[in-house]
Amino acid sequence: MLFRSAKGKISQRAKDYVTLIGARVIADIIDHFENEQGPTGRWAPWSEAYRLQMAKKGKAGNKILQDTGRLKGGWMPARYRKSKQGVLWFNPVKYAGAHDQGTNRLPKRQFTWLSSKAMSNISEDTVKFMLKKR
Repeated sequence: MLFRSAKGKISQRAKDYVTLIGARVIADIIDHFENEQGPTGRWAPWSEAYRLQMAKKGKAGNKILQDTGRLKGGWMPARYRKSKQGVLWFNPVKYAGAHDQGTNRLPKRQFTWLSSKAMSNISEDTVKFMLKKR
């Protein structure tokens, strides 16, 4: 949902709105990393071989998808672009999509989804924003 000015540029009000809801979107994605869960439940555990590899490195207690922190840290409210569907937040880490969607070698561990709590908060924020005068 982007607002355009007469010259086709995104208005400041639209940027303010995207900033407002972006904080909610990113906070929810970060919660998914912290809780290690997707929309249907807990993420698949590490394979036994990977668990042993991490243990040898002294990282047996690490959370799933949080070895270096780059993947989780790549999510920021200001990292968005407009798309045909509206606003798209993105993670510049190249392997983010592979982990989120899964591959032949990686189990699907979704983190780019919105919880019902986040959706409710975004809805409330949207109503407040729309009622707010310029």
